[in-house]
Amino acid sequence: MDVSIRCKSFDEALEHAGRVKAGLKTAEGLTVSVGVAPNKSIAKMASDMNKPDGLTAVRPEQVRTFLDPLPVNKISGVGKKTTEYLQEHGIQTIGQLSQIPAKKLTDWFGKGGVWLWGIANGIEETPVEERGLRKSISVEQTFERDVQNKQVVLEALESLVKEVHERLLAERLLFRTVSIKVRFEGFQTFTRDKTHTGYVDDQDVVREYVHHLFREFEKDRRRIRLVGVKLSDLKPAEGKQIRLG
Repeated sequence: MDVSIRCKSFDEALEHAGRVKAGLKTAEGLTVSVGVAPNKSIAKMASDMNKPDGLTAVRPEQVRTFLDPLPVNKISGVGKKTTEYLQEHGIQTIGQLSQIPAKKLTDWFGKGGVWLWGIANGIEETPVEERGLRKSISVEQTFERDVQNKQVVLEALESLVKEVHERLLAERLLFRTVSIKVRFEGFQTFTRDKTHTGYVDDQDVVREYVHHLFREFEKDRRRIRLVGVKLSDLKPAEGKQIRLG
């Protein structure tokens, strides 16, 4: 949440965060991990530092010291593929990432490179927006070359199943609906979904539904460009912690 209008100083923001934590504990019995920082990305990283009941403050003059030693995947939005790409180029930490010129990051990641450079350097102009429960979690893989070998596609889907399930557990959510996306050469794209009878967080269910949905495309001789897996119809798991960034 953005408290820059309500609070005139960093100390006031810190006191407000403490009151929010105490109020949620008293009223709802909820455990809350809170980060207070100059922008939402740093606050989100700070909120991960002292779970399950922490209050971590990063003052403006502490931003560089806080960010530099953190692994690059602590940046929200930097997933497995981006992390691996950066590591292949010798970039392990946010401090190392901050030293890469914005132009080079743009060459690597397009427009996202400018955003990545800004986050690594403690700069963020995106406003904080109040948001409700996440509606879905999705992951995709684009092949370097269009693929006809279905075993290669199934291996990619298995990797996506594990990745989307890890994100589900990290956010302490349950799902009912599993969807797949298949994009063929020529950018023809198809989606299919299957809904469970109840809310679960079982990786085996994700895997079973993904394989079931993909059977429709197994005998298709067209080459595949991209596959994706999505979990939707989400709800919080019991005892979910709330993180305020």
